[in-house]
Amino acid sequence: MSRWFVLGNGPSLNDTPLDRLVDENTIAMNRIHLIYDKTEWRPSIYVKIDFNPHFKDVWKENVLLHLKMGIPCYLWEPLRDGHPEGHPNHDILPSGVGDWPNAVWVPSCEHQAYRHDNVKAVKEWHLPTICTAFSKIGAAMQIAVLNGATEIYLLGCDLGLTEGKHHFVDDYFPESAHRAELTKTTEESFVAAHKLAKKSCPVPIYNATVGGNLEVHERVDINEVLNAV
Repeated sequence: MSRWFVLGNGPSLNDTPLDRLVDENTIAMNRIHLIYDKTEWRPSIYVKIDFNPHFKDVWKENVLLHLKMGIPCYLWEPLRDGHPEGHPNHDILPSGVGDWPNAVWVPSCEHQAYRHDNVKAVKEWHLPTICTAFSKIGAAMQIAVLNGATEIYLLGCDLGLTEGKHHFVDDYFPESAHRAELTKTTEESFVAAHKLAKKSCPVPIYNATVGGNLEVHERVDINEVLNAV
């Protein structure tokens, strides 16, 4: 058996025993480094398979931090070189981080642009090619499968507000960014990602998040999971 823990960035991470994950297989993403000052834990794999213009001033340093730490990183392919001149998004992504030996570059699949209004268009994942539709938590679960997971446990997947917060720190969004709100349509996209994962994943997925509103997967207690031999 090979269990993997996939971490979102919800506020429940503050109530999650991260130090107990030090010797576990773990995948985390985006601005997870903002919690590193509270724990000895670091992810086995770091993931960033999208680009949010709200983070255009900080994304590169976030990714480079993990690359320089030597952590295997699964990264969206345009983050390597940026968008070329003439591309409509060249101004917000003019350059990338370059190539690294510990980087796996993930191209956009044909479902990349599918959001809440296209949930019926995506029938299933298409492993071994990673499906990049909807929330990138789905891509992280696929990466766990590709790395030998026989069961997946979700953490920090709060799906909505917990005590009025979206993330585990108040300054998750940098000062230069517009503080995005979790709209109903965005939340529907997150739910769609989890429903697609439950339907497509060849191994069991359990929700070990402390609290939160995600009810797509069977819930388990993280402490009981970690205590199990």
